[in-house]
Amino acid sequence: VSINENGETILHSNGQEYIIATDGISQINIAKDIVFYRGADKKLYSCKHDGSDKKTIIDDKVGSVVLSGDEIYYVNYTKANNLYRYTLKDNKTEPVIEKNVNKFIVVADSILYTDYDNRLMLQSISSTSPSWTDTNVVKFYFNGDVYVQNNDKVIKFNINNHFPQEIASGVNELLGVDENSVFYTIHNKLYSQDLSNGEKKELPYKFDYYKGVYSANGKITALGGVKE
Repeated sequence: VSINENGETILHSNGQEYIIATDGISQINIAKDIVFYRGADKKLYSCKHDGSDKKTIIDDKVGSVVLSGDEIYYVNYTKANNLYRYTLKDNKTEPVIEKNVNKFIVVADSILYTDYDNRLMLQSISSTSPSWTDTNVVKFYFNGDVYVQNNDKVIKFNINNHFPQEIASGVNELLGVDENSVFYTIHNKLYSQDLSNGEKKELPYKFDYYKGVYSANGKITALGGVKE
């Protein structure tokens, strides 16, 4: 997916380019033959890969959106920022976490999420309460382990909130993590740090928070930035 000079969102599929939206969109999730995205009006839409058959999936205003199997999880801004699930097979919508959810990801049968009090929690989809809570979490990312920004530190721990390890300090903003590196800023300089040996390298500052990607050597690493 890319944005052309006219501000149109382009889907690159099987060597072809298709315009899937002409206005500003975000929270793009791509299934086998369907694209789901949040429109400029913050409603959730779907269309085919060629941009045809556009439909409104969720008429409420939504925040973060994650496609997991045949289910779509989304923060419902209209309903007190509760986390909802939409099932593609039967078009059924139901609340999953009735709390003030900010950002979240789906990890197996659980939801890892933050609220607006900077608390990070892991909660089973079938449960009504979290299994653990971590406080003072500015941002978080997950690559098999959990990486959080706590004040000016980047801390790593496993999904059960065990074995914490300080990865970096003096950090202004944690930007993301992939399989090999963690990305963050210190005094308006952008760094990547190798997760295996801790080697830190300054990078040219080309991070686009709206698109949620960082481009290095022509390769795109998704970092999940969202502009509200």
